[in-house]
Amino acid sequence: MNMKKLLAGAALLLFGMGVAQAQQGQQKTAQERAEKRTERMVKELALNAEQTEKVGNINIRYAEKNEVIRAQRQAMAKANKSKSAELREAQMEEFKAVLTSEQYEKLVAKQEAMKERHKEKRMEKQMEMRGPKND
Repeated sequence: MNMKKLLAGAALLLFGMGVAQAQQGQQKTAQERAEKRTERMVKELALNAEQTEKVGNINIRYAEKNEVIRAQRQAMAKANKSKSAELREAQMEEFKAVLTSEQYEKLVAKQEAMKERHKEKRMEKQMEMRGPKND
């Protein structure tokens, strides 16, 4: 029994570390994104020193502008998610008033099952995006 708990704990820890690393990869600053893009361009386009400096400045300027757009999009997504949740709650209250308790419970169970399927699909998609590890 203790071995099972130990293995489950280790698996949970590894999963948590993987999620944290994936999130860190997505949270690069505008400066980091601009530098990465400049590095790629230097390598792919064989830029000279003067071009590298100018391209780097351009990339930083536009990365900062895009950062503003990104922040606005995230704020909008949060607001929309909140509004959608409120609408779903109101809808469920109206269903509850119309359906029998048995019908309502069945509806809730179906929604939970659908939520779980979507969660599984997101996990599968994330695993596909990571691809096979080349150790």
